[in-house]
Amino acid sequence: MTQYTTQQLELKAHIEAENEKFTARAVESGATMIMTPAADLDMWASMGVFNIEQYTRSTLEGEISDMEKELYGIKLRRDLSQCTVEQLQAELDSLHTYARREQEFAQELERKRRQRTQQRNQEFKQQGNVMAQAFAQAKVK
Repeated sequence: MTQYTTQQLELKAHIEAENEKFTARAVESGATMIMTPAADLDMWASMGVFNIEQYTRSTLEGEISDMEKELYGIKLRRDLSQCTVEQLQAELDSLHTYARREQEFAQELERKRRQRTQQRNQEFKQQGNVMAQAFAQAKVK
């Protein structure tokens, strides 16, 4: 039987508590597929993660990498090891803010495109009515 440190046992309890909170929020919002991090201490130890701070850092670094891939199309290769957990969280928050702004911009562009399309359709419809009326008048004569 593997012996775990107090910090590792605290890490396991932390992961399980976070997973429970996340799952409850996901179910409440109607999610049908829920994925949570494993609380397997041996797996985390193989990645050099033995306590809550290391887990938090690892999770933040992974989320930053994933967000950059989603936003920029590539995973940026940069060294985040000198950043504090607070700096990593600030970077992730900044990426989320940027993603929201990009989404809002894309939605505004789509709204304007639809508005222009509706306006053109209305103009074509009006022009079609004018042509139909002119044709009807010419036919009467």
